[in-house]
Amino acid sequence: MARDITQLYCERTTLEFWGEPFNAISNAAFLVAALYAVQLLRTHGLRDRWLWALAANIGVIGVGSFIFHTGPSLYSFAADVVPIAVFIAASFTFLLKYGFDVPIWRRAGWVACLFASMIFCRWAGPADFRIGVSFLFIPVVVLLAIFSILYACQPYSSHSRAMTRLFALASGVFAMATITRALDTPLCAAIPIGLHFVWHILNACVCYWVFKACVLVRLRA
Repeated sequence: MARDITQLYCERTTLEFWGEPFNAISNAAFLVAALYAVQLLRTHGLRDRWLWALAANIGVIGVGSFIFHTGPSLYSFAADVVPIAVFIAASFTFLLKYGFDVPIWRRAGWVACLFASMIFCRWAGPADFRIGVSFLFIPVVVLLAIFSILYACQPYSSHSRAMTRLFALASGVFAMATITRALDTPLCAAIPIGLHFVWHILNACVCYWVFKACVLVRLRA
């Protein structure tokens, strides 16, 4: 398993701790995003437990990814991917509840549909895991774009305008991040350090923007 994991990213060629220096250090972006998220909660005086947990989740994504990129193994791989899945599910559920007043059973159904579509995109994508895994995130890009459109269609207000811009920005940047992630291996010969670290930085920005959207819908609830 360890041998296979060393081949997941262009930058890693050995199992040494700093075998992926750029991929490892770039996870600091998630910690910065988490700090900004906490500051946002303090600014608005929000004590919502779920929002605080979501802010912590952003930091956990960075920690888990750092652990994986410095010590690749089956367990550290789980530490890398599970927090991301949790953030996607939790933020989507939160937005459906407070942004669109969707009942709990429907929220569960929509989240299940999202993950089912992610699995399908991975299955339908390239067989090479290093490239195909990026196809998992296509439904998330589409979802963010749909949120932007839904808010754009609402009666004009400062809130709908802010939400439209946030989701449009998040969708566009996440699309760029996903493409960059997929190109890590194909462009390895030209860029020896790889492009995965760019995925980390852009993804951290998207996490913060989605979190900010969650804060805005909570403030209006």
